[in-house]
Amino acid sequence: EAGQVPEGMDATHHLMVYIENPEGMSVSGAQVGFLVEAEGGETQQLMCMEMGGGYGSDVNLGGGGKYTIKTKVVTGDLKLIDEFTFPGD
Repeated sequence: EAGQVPEGMDATHHLMVYIENPEGMSVSGAQVGFLVEAEGGETQQLMCMEMGGGYGSDVNLGGGGKYTIKTKVVTGDLKLIDEFTFPGD
């Protein structure tokens, strides 16, 4: 289900991403997802829900260590991909 951590895992955080067009207006109707990869190799694939002017999903970042979080946005003909680490360097 969209916005849910995998079965057997508890959510520890809520990730949000806010998408704006070149004019600074919020983009609605996009498809947004996170791929969360733990240092130990465990992954979570999460589809976001549109909420509060952005897109969000519950996630489990409770295992300690670093996580690589990849964000993918598809809106119209445009596909955006970005990634960051948590906790940051």
